[in-house]
Amino acid sequence: MKQILTLLSLASSLFIGELHAQDLSWQELNTPKNFPVTCLKSFNNQLYAGYGGLGLLRSKDAGVSWDTLNKGLEDLYIRDIIAPSAKELYAATHIDGVYYSSNEGASWIPFNKGIDASLTFCLLQKDNQIFAGTSQGIYVTNAKDGIWRRLVLPKTSAVNQMITCLYQSGNTIYAGSSQSIYLSQDDGKNWRELPKVTKYMVTAITEYKGRLLIATSGNGIIETDLRANALAKSPEFLGEDTVLTVNAMFVTANGLLLKGTNRKGIFQTDSTLNRGLLDYDIRTIVEHKNQFYAGTIRQGVVIFKDKAKLFPAELAKAQTGAILQMELSPNPANQRVSINFSLLGEATQALNCILLSAEGRVVKNLVRRESYQPGQYTLEADLQRLAAGVYYCRISNTEGTLSITRQLLVNK
Repeated sequence: MKQILTLLSLASSLFIGELHAQDLSWQELNTPKNFPVTCLKSFNNQLYAGYGGLGLLRSKDAGVSWDTLNKGLEDLYIRDIIAPSAKELYAATHIDGVYYSSNEGASWIPFNKGIDASLTFCLLQKDNQIFAGTSQGIYVTNAKDGIWRRLVLPKTSAVNQMITCLYQSGNTIYAGSSQSIYLSQDDGKNWRELPKVTKYMVTAITEYKGRLLIATSGNGIIETDLRANALAKSPEFLGEDTVLTVNAMFVTANGLLLKGTNRKGIFQTDSTLNRGLLDYDIRTIVEHKNQFYAGTIRQGVVIFKDKAKLFPAELAKAQTGAILQMELSPNPANQRVSINFSLLGEATQALNCILLSAEGRVVKNLVRRESYQPGQYTLEADLQRLAAGVYYCRISNTEGTLSITRQLLVNK
């Protein structure tokens, strides 16, 4: 099954700045523990942390010290915050609607006139309008008059129209609900539905490399090409765990996609970034002053200080002492494909190699728990019985701490 082409040695000079594993780790900040951090936002050189049950905290020194900003807040379960200007803040609370501050959070007043909903989940500002996702759909207000009106969503077969996340891309607003995605291209006047996106709740939406990624409470990540109106399991999150909740997705300034999950911590591409985490239930991720911050359920806010060292090969090295590299040839393929991969590092790894359909279903097991020493290898895969379409080749170690995925096009 395997051919050793060349054994490679790995010197420390392979890594920029002689990367050390301990440099790639999360560190706890002096924030409250054992309360969920539900949102993190960076506004005007300040970092805000919304807690479930403790209200709103703010740091002016990148997380070293924190102030509590709860004056006037009746509900201390903060779901989301936005900042339309240098002084103004809006906060979505769990059961008490929206609050407004004109002084950077020093004091708050209710901002709920017209909202008839028991729960508020998310906020979005577009031009001079503010949108709120609630248990009764979407509300919008002109920030100047402060009167909310409920928007009309299309009739749907979804369980309900509870809107749990809002996202803007260009002139399009996306709203995530149970099972569905709604989108509007005219500031919320008219909406259309992407039906049957998932049988679970949509938890987050983002755009990445020309694709719309949809995080769910049980299907991992789904992606869609809106021009073709086609949905597929995303290669950004492939694997056997089909009931994993992805709570957060964040695209960094240097083009990385970080994903926060409910049980397996943080993923970057298809490798975990969990060193230093004691709590693997991640609710939110943000970038602030050239550093990453993550909000957890029990560990408070954690910080990843040197984001400049975070790119795929180095991350894999830090997590497992190994690096996987892979190329598929030819691609697109017809009858056969060569899977050329390298294992770099010092340790032998027990590897699996599988082909998956676009929906994430395993269609071929090429290698199962086979032991590989560091080196270069080629696997040959017979594609004659596969229908034309999009597939994914994935190599991972048996512990699930090292993996790489590549898209494969099969033509017939």
